[in-house]
Amino acid sequence: MSLSLVLPTLLSISLLFAPAEGTDYARALSELDTAIANSASADRDAALEALERAIEASEGFPDEAAARPQLPQSLLEGRVVLVRLYLAQGDRAEASEAMDALIRLAADQPAPVNSYGPQVSDLYADRRAALYARGRASIAVSCAVDCDVVVNQRLIHSPQVMLPLGTYQVWIRARAGPAAWEHHEVTLDTADLETALYYANPNPIPVEFDDAGPTEPKPERRLLPRGAELAGLGVGLGLIVAGALLAGLHGQCKDDPPNKDYCDDFYESRNSGLSLLGVGGGLLVVSGVLLGIDEVRVGKARATQVTLGVTLQF
Repeated sequence: MSLSLVLPTLLSISLLFAPAEGTDYARALSELDTAIANSASADRDAALEALERAIEASEGFPDEAAARPQLPQSLLEGRVVLVRLYLAQGDRAEASEAMDALIRLAADQPAPVNSYGPQVSDLYADRRAALYARGRASIAVSCAVDCDVVVNQRLIHSPQVMLPLGTYQVWIRARAGPAAWEHHEVTLDTADLETALYYANPNPIPVEFDDAGPTEPKPERRLLPRGAELAGLGVGLGLIVAGALLAGLHGQCKDDPPNKDYCDDFYESRNSGLSLLGVGGGLLVVSGVLLGIDEVRVGKARATQVTLGVTLQF
């Protein structure tokens, strides 16, 4: 194979495997340079349309904006030429709007307005004075993670930036992990007013949920077993009956059959009967109270279980 055939082949392979990063941006800037060069064309409308399209296409690259300290000169020059074309058409309103956009984009970077005649430079001075006379407002960006913020093609190093009133393009992206740029168009129309933007974590840590469903509530523990409470009621009632019988026998003759005229032995059971009545009454009351409390608590727990069961059926 001849050398004349090998070199084109190697060149094709190197282009095929060359990194594509920045090629779209370079192509956009190249088209902008072409539009600027063709701005003196006789077809002024076509030149104006091509320049507007090239400017818009060249300002959508936040990656490149975050990587450089200043704007490419062609971005500023393109907007200056746009102002000149509007002035050449006699459209001062559009020229003023384009000049305002240039001033907001340029910030403290000098724009080449003096290279395009006194009409352009005078409008620049007038619009800059008018723009700053209206006051400034702020854009405050709060990020859930470390992030980069690009405002009008400039990397911002502060979470809050004061700007002249107008419309701004804001791009936000997390520094770590895979994340796309999040774009916001922010219009500042009131002096000293803050517009807040929040950027959430684009790669949150997933939270695992228990899919076992709602757990059945634990049954309420009784103060005493139900059988013991019922037995307490029975024993208390029995002691009351026994105490009443003993109290009723007190002072009666023990003879069988009793002698109506004479008796030398009487029942002495008042104290025993009263004691049994007191113990039985106390046991009856305590057992009744405990049984009542436990039945109410268990009843509520059963009602909750029934409600939960009905809910789960749906």
